[in-house]
Amino acid sequence: MEQRNLGRSGLIVSVVGLGCNNFGGRMGMTATRAVVHKAPDLGVTGWGTLKIDWKSMMTNLDGVFAAGDIVRGASLVVWAVRDGRDAAERIHSYLTTRAQAALPVAAE
Repeated sequence: MEQRNLGRSGLIVSVVGLGCNNFGGRMGMTATRAVVHKAPDLGVTGWGTLKIDWKSMMTNLDGVFAAGDIVRGASLVVWAVRDGRDAAERIHSYLTTRAQAALPVAAE
């Protein structure tokens, strides 16, 4: 998977984004599922949706988050918007925690 630096944070992140977090155009559910099913390490339900921890919005892969239709299945747009907002908060918390852990500890 292609990765890049996240600004000046020192964190390395994936350049892949699906759903509300895609870059450069919308991908429908068919295309999104095709990409997801090419990632055999992701936990997938019998319905073809991704398994996530609803508290962290993270999949079984560390640092890989999911929300919206790929988790719920086709649903109301208001759920996708809420899920996207919740996932953004969890991602921010995750990245902030990682960035703080990467900072050098000052000698006393």
